Amino acid sequence: MLITIGGLGLSCSKDDNGTNVPEEAKQIVLKANSQSITVGEAVSFTALVDGKTLEGVKLYNADKEISNSYTFEKAGTFNVAAKKEGYKDSVSISIVVKEKQEAKYPPKLTLVTNPNSIYANELIELNVTDKDNNPLDGAILIFEGSETNLTSEGGMYQISIKYRGTYTLQARYDDMDSNEVVVTVVDKNPAVGNGEFLFNGKTYKSTSAATVLKGFYKDDDGNIVIGWQEELYSEDGFLAIVIYYTDAEATEDGNYKPVLPTVDNTKLAFGGVLDENDNLLG
Repeated sequence: MLITIGGLGLSCSKDDNGTNVPEEAKQIVLKANSQSITVGEAVSFTALVDGKTLEGVKLYNADKEISNSYTFEKAGTFNVAAKKEGYKDSVSISIVVKEKQEAKYPPKLTLVTNPNSIYANELIELNVTDKDNNPLDGAILIFEGSETNLTSEGGMYQISIKYRGTYTLQARYDDMDSNEVVVTVVDKNPAVGNGEFLFNGKTYKSTSAATVLKGFYKDDDGNIVIGWQEELYSEDGFLAIVIYYTDAEATEDGNYKPVLPTVDNTKLAFGGVLDENDNLLG
């Protein structure tokens, strides 16, 4: 007996390996615990079908078979796909591998100048180094919490500060701030006294004293100067006064600021002694 069977057919397709896969075969879904890592880190892969883990899957990075937990040793972007006979290959997922970033450390700022010899208008030296004491170039100097336009050269700063006082300095490098260095600036030739004054052959012991800024004036040449008054009060009620001037320094906004007095920069205008009734004695 001859039996003829007709109308029976089976449709197939081929996956990337050239293997015949039925059209109705399910596609693998590939998942990774991370798609952005650094060199030397491992990625764990999971293959799913219908939301369930599929065992016996092979993973490929390009044509290289890799394990389910794979450590990437080079930087770059790598495409990984999952394959298993009888299933459609997964869509490739990209793993971005970045170079390791070295740990960052703040710069170190050191005062080179003797801290006991820091004078107004004289050079102050500091150096700035990395954690291994290598000099840093291009570190920005921070003065009293604000960036300046000064940067280190050969790991060194050379600066001068005009006015006496206590100031805080730092260095900023690669967006990191150094330790603080506090400097105290003094006048090289400060005015000195012994707390007494001599008038008409008699010595008067001073009980208190004051330095008073009297204001801005023009001198005979039309220059802006600062008027100062020193006041020494004696136990007897007498008052010795000395009036003098210092230069005024022009500022960028068109104003002036005082130059603090020292023994070297003053111009005497008047001196005298008043009694307890404010009578000028001489």
